[in-house]
Amino acid sequence: STDLFIADARTGKITGKLASLAKDSNLDALNALESSGAWSPNSKEFAFVGFEKGQNVIVIKNASNSKLVKKIAIPKVPSIASLVFTPDGKEIVFSGLVEGQPDLYAVNIKSSRVRQITDDIYSEIQPNFNLEGDKLAFSYDKKSMVDGRTFGKYTYDIAVMDFASKEIEVLDVFHQADNLNPSFDHEGNIYFISDRDGIRNLYRYKPDSNE
Repeated sequence: STDLFIADARTGKITGKLASLAKDSNLDALNALESSGAWSPNSKEFAFVGFEKGQNVIVIKNASNSKLVKKIAIPKVPSIASLVFTPDGKEIVFSGLVEGQPDLYAVNIKSSRVRQITDDIYSEIQPNFNLEGDKLAFSYDKKSMVDGRTFGKYTYDIAVMDFASKEIEVLDVFHQADNLNPSFDHEGNIYFISDRDGIRNLYRYKPDSNE
């Protein structure tokens, strides 16, 4: 069976087991390959995607004692990946797949109410907030779909959404390459993975200087 562990990032030492299919008998499986999970802003809780009765669910557990905090079903969204808490800790944003179309969604942790953030023909995946919570970076294939395929495939750019207005800016970085897993640092720079030279490497983008 697949188990979920917590390890000390500095030493690599395993400090505990957060989830186990043997212990969490109500879960059929853990979605460990497509979505590693997300820490709450106060680092007290950890959310991850599980399967229950053939459906994806969001599972939130107390990181110190592995007790279940909440389990949230997402009606009409059969596939869930790339969880991230909003910086205020009230919602979890994720990429949801409905009839083959990836869009971004948010679920209120307290009420379990789901709202759709994007609703278009393009793919929005792997969301991540900046520290203030007003910007949401994600991988986005709109430019590739509009301009046409590169070497037979559509590719992902890095985009940044103003979370209040929902306006989206596609960064002018490494077009025609796959740019994935954007993540803000505490200064607002964006780290991401790109295969611009045929090999996936880690890059940093500085919004202030567009470099």
